[in-house]
Amino acid sequence: LMNTINKKGLYAINPFLIPLGRRLPKTKLLRLAMALLKPILKTNNSKACMRMIKYRCKIKGTMIYDQKGIKDHFAKIEENTMLWAMDIEGAKTPYFFVLERDSKNKTIRV
Repeated sequence: LMNTINKKGLYAINPFLIPLGRRLPKTKLLRLAMALLKPILKTNNSKACMRMIKYRCKIKGTMIYDQKGIKDHFAKIEENTMLWAMDIEGAKTPYFFVLERDSKNKTIRV
């Protein structure tokens, strides 16, 4: 999901159109670009599915992208904390993230 320039109106984007391996800085210019490109990037169709898959000897909730060689594996650490492992096809190692639920703002922080 990406947000518009005013940080409102979340919309789903097609991950196929986002380049891998490029760090996108969180700037006003990026927000402006995302707002201008919204008609191209936005999708109303599902571009991934969730499955239970064995990952590192344990069954994990996994998001599998339709048009990208990416599998996102999720594991609960605590009540409001999850581990996210992103496997990208061709990469030597996965990327790891910690997701924390902010119950006050009802958001998730990476």
